[in-house]
Amino acid sequence: MGGAASRYAAVDLGAESGRVMVGTFDGERTPPREVPRFPCTPVHTGDGLQ
Repeated sequence: MGGAASRYAAVDLGAESGRVMVGTFDGERTPPREVPRFPCTPVHTGDGLQ
């Protein structure tokens, strides 16, 4: 492995939860690592849900 590795993130926002996958590209592969899931809770506003 020669130079510096590059990091990438993918975000998945679902109806009830979200998650982030992080991968570090070493020039050949990008093994993913899942960051802990988090809730996607709707916010009530005067105009409805956000």
